[in-house]
Amino acid sequence: AVRRLAPGVAVRTASVDVGTPRGRAWWRSRVRRAVRRVGFDGAMLDLGEGPEALEYTRASVGGAGPGAVLLQRSGGPGSQRLNGVHFTGDQQRSWDRRRGLPSALTAMVTGSLGGWPVWGPDIGGFTTAPDGVRDERELWIRWVQLGALSPLMRDMLGAQRHAVDLWTDRTTVAVFRTYARLHERLRPYLEGLAEEAHRTGLPIVRAPFVVDASPAAWRARDEYLLGDDLLVAPVVRDGVRARSVWLPRGRWVDVWTGARLVGGRTVRATAPLGRIPLFRRSGARVLAVALATPHKKQK
Repeated sequence: AVRRLAPGVAVRTASVDVGTPRGRAWWRSRVRRAVRRVGFDGAMLDLGEGPEALEYTRASVGGAGPGAVLLQRSGGPGSQRLNGVHFTGDQQRSWDRRRGLPSALTAMVTGSLGGWPVWGPDIGGFTTAPDGVRDERELWIRWVQLGALSPLMRDMLGAQRHAVDLWTDRTTVAVFRTYARLHERLRPYLEGLAEEAHRTGLPIVRAPFVVDASPAAWRARDEYLLGDDLLVAPVVRDGVRARSVWLPRGRWVDVWTGARLVGGRTVRATAPLGRIPLFRRSGARVLAVALATPHKKQK
């Protein structure tokens, strides 16, 4: 089959039937060659949806061997115990609730409840929105913030007509630097959560009702916790500079300002373009020093 990725760009593809022993053996040998002989640290496993998803995962993991990192798009019942590193699919570069940035947030939270602990969205999206976006840098900045507060931070220029000029634009480079450093500061915390997920099955990205079973927690669908001690409230709508955030019971601290707040209620959080609403549980050591607000000149 021929797939057209963009105007003037096409690739020829074929499908492997991993539902058959011969197909699984062939695919396992290809992964083994790439990872073990060529020397890659892992592989990105695209596609794989359908009834053979489990066999696709099993053959890939078998070929890669222990220690390899396999970033996977799909999964089936039983594949959780084989591979837990996923990206959120091929999002459209838009604010669309079902196909754009908001859908990456939904995928991380619901996929974590399904038993896959490590998630990382394609920062920037994969495909260009048919109608375009009014301010692409605003969308990209909000996507970087979500990616940095995910277990796995990764960017993806994707199959787009044109992408934010990440490497030469001062604003985008400064944003990426700020949030990459934040993600790096979270590494020990995230590694501890990954060990906990492996040991207990408790996800790293936690829907609010996982840590607080009150009725209000079930209604808080556009925020999540990293572990028990960090609450993340991404901005996933165009032009938003403040949003409501439901805080679980207990005492919380605004990571950016150091303001102390009582939980078990909804608060109003400011969200200038350079800042994602982020709170830590009072007494937790993670991000105990307040962060400087990045890009103060942006409104």
